[in-house]
Parts: sequence; structure tokens; C-alpha cells
Amino acid sequence: MKILVLGGAGLQGKAVVHDLSRSPYVREIVCADIMLEPLLNFQKFLDISKITLQKLDVKDKEVLVTLMKDRVDVVIDVLPSGFMDHVLEAALEAHVSLVNTKYGHTLPKGINEKALEKNITILPESGLDPGIDLVLCG
Repeated sequence: MKILVLGGAGLQGKAVVHDLSRSPYVREIVCADIMLEPLLNFQKFLDISKITLQKLDVKDKEVLVTLMKDRVDVVIDVLPSGFMDHVLEAALEAHVSLVNTKYGHTLPKGINEKALEKNITILPESGLDPGIDLVLCG
């Protein structure tokens, strides 16, 4: 699998990239972030041979869609929630499934129907909070 991680140099992003880099099912990780330096300081914990670093301003929709269309199997979004609409629009345009850490009720109305039309999956609440906290509570 080839996975694009948006916000991969952040706190949650580094954990995502770490786990993905050690998975035998993942052949390539594109770690995209506006500042990649924090991940470089963490690289001794990663299988860096699988990771491509990409400086990205997520508000640049053209570049974001191009990254998503580059044979990516899934996008993992661990960016702050203020970027959610940009990422959702790009995923729909690129026809790529998206996993994020946002609460499901904060997703735009009609997003499920749009995702179904594009034959993709939008999977929210897959982070620390929301996400694993709900599993532990259950």
C-alpha cells in the first residue's frame, strides 16, 4: 500500500508514520506537512527507506489533489480541524479514501452521499480523541 499522511510531522502524525513504516503491508509513505523538521528529529525511530517527505501547504488544493492522485491507496489526515474542508474536497476530487481524527458530527452535511458517489470511504474519529478513547470507554 501507498499511504499519504497529512500532518505527518506533528505529534499524532509521527506516531502514524512510525507505525506505518514498520508495517509489512505498507510499501511507501508520503509524509506531507508544512514543516518537516520535527519528523527529521524522529527519524531514528522510523524505517526511513519507506518514507518520502513532501513539504505541503494543504490550502494549495491543486498540489494536494495531485499528491492524492499519485497512486495513493488511502490518505490519513492528522491535521488540525480547520483544514478538514480542504482535505475532504481534495479527497473527493482525487477519488481517494480518507481516514481522519475529526468527530463525525463535524463533517459537512451530505459528505457520505458524495463519498458514495465517488466510491470512496470517509472514516472519521480514528485518532486518539476521538478514536481510541471511544474504544476504551466501550
